Amino acid sequence: MTPLPNDSSRRSDLDSRCAAGSGSSRSIGRQLLLLATGAILALVFAAYLRPDFAFDLANRFIQCF
Repeated sequence: MTPLPNDSSRRSDLDSRCAAGSGSSRSIGRQLLLLATGAILALVFAAYLRPDFAFDLANRFIQCF
C-alpha cells in the first residue's frame, strides 16, 4: 500500500507551478478586461454630465429602425 501525499507535498507542488508563471497571461487578460470595463463605465458616467448628448445619441439610434 502506498502512503497518501500529505498537505505539505501538495502545497509545494502548487507553489512550484505558480512560481513558474503559468498564470501570467491570464492575469494580463484580466487586467485588460478590467481596464476596458472601467473605461466603458467612465464614458457612461460622463454621458450623465451632458444629458442632451445622450438624448441625441438615443434619437439617432432609434431612427435607424
